[in-house]
Amino acid sequence: MSEDDKLPHMHNVTLREAQTIFFDNIRTVIFDEHELRSLQSLLRDYSSIVSRYGFPTSGVKSSYIKDILTREFKDKIGSHSRPQRNQSDLVYDTSGSVHMSKQRSPLLVSAVSNWCKMWLRGSEMMSSPSNSSHGLHESRS
Repeated sequence: MSEDDKLPHMHNVTLREAQTIFFDNIRTVIFDEHELRSLQSLLRDYSSIVSRYGFPTSGVKSSYIKDILTREFKDKIGSHSRPQRNQSDLVYDTSGSVHMSKQRSPLLVSAVSNWCKMWLRGSEMMSSPSNSSHGLHESRS
């Protein structure tokens, strides 16, 4: 019996099962709908789901969420630190497809724009034939 299985549970749901429900939510939001989400918003989702089954979440930090997402989804999920202090990492599907239909705040749009610019600048510095085949050219204005 693992430590998680020893914790109290309601509705015959263990912590591991509640986390599976959270991971299913991640599959839907990040991978199926290709949303860009902040780590802080995923922490709120996790807390909401897990606390629904009677498990405490007051000590859960966003670093824990990042860790369990990395362990569960490995290289299929990525995160990007934002340069501003006290702003949560952005979490995304590493396939490169992102939709922001549900989160259109100006700050999020600005963060995505800045991230894309930094990514493109990094790609421009690499001189490989694959860059030009994807429309990335060394044009600076």
